[in-house]
Amino acid sequence: MCEQIIRNFKAYFRNKGSFYGSLVSMFVLLVLYALFLTDVLVDGLQAVFQSENAKAFVFAWLVCAMLTVNAINATMSAVNVMVEDEEQRKIKDFTISPFPAWKLTLSYIIAAVAAGLIVTLATLLLGFFLVLIFGKTAISFLPLLKTLPCIIVTVLAVAAVTVFAYSYVKKTSVVSVVTMIIGVMIGFLIGAYMPIGQMGKAIQVIIKCVPFTYAAAYLRAVLLKDISAAYFDGAPAGLKDGFEEMMGNVIKWGDYIVPNWLCVLIVFAVAVIFFALTVLRINMRKRKS
Repeated sequence: MCEQIIRNFKAYFRNKGSFYGSLVSMFVLLVLYALFLTDVLVDGLQAVFQSENAKAFVFAWLVCAMLTVNAINATMSAVNVMVEDEEQRKIKDFTISPFPAWKLTLSYIIAAVAAGLIVTLATLLLGFFLVLIFGKTAISFLPLLKTLPCIIVTVLAVAAVTVFAYSYVKKTSVVSVVTMIIGVMIGFLIGAYMPIGQMGKAIQVIIKCVPFTYAAAYLRAVLLKDISAAYFDGAPAGLKDGFEEMMGNVIKWGDYIVPNWLCVLIVFAVAVIFFALTVLRINMRKRKS
């Protein structure tokens, strides 16, 4: 199984189109923020409460968006090798061999998780310097460390969901279209382009039903905690809580605020469920073969 994992892992970085394509959403975010979103959000923040930490808040918020987008897109793209195997009928060779279905599933998931982690952790490092250079603030080590459980669980869940979904896909051309569509949509679904609180109520409900929204909320809650506290220092009571809900730093259902641990648990549950579904799917194919 180790050879299979290494082979799948190398395939992602060897395919330059897939690798750079998975980073398109991050570059779109950077361009949008460079052109106008930074000024728009900073002006919006200053309208709520005047503070010198506005830029630090905005760039830290951007980093959280970049982390979630790259965790999803890079991990998804790393699963493309599975569809290539399907197109070249290598999957059929595995299904008629004694190689267990769970090992085959796990080999694709582990390779995708490893690739997704490398890209996402590199994004975290880039984000640290973005906030430091443009926001004039250094994110402390502890918040950075606290992001790791969520990053790991997120790429694991994305890998499990993608392996399951792609087990029904036979052509790499279909994957390219799906990846492009999701790459564009994911920024809206996690509130990267526009704060969740500024969207319509119906859209907010849809967004809250997307499991990876909770990963984004966790990352914002952790990375923005100290910066948000510094920004709202001296602000009227209740202003900070309402603003963080509007920005998507916390997720609320009615009066219930979803705690950070539950955000991570939701994403982890998705990973477990879709891993089990994929094993069942491949086992069914083995029986038919």
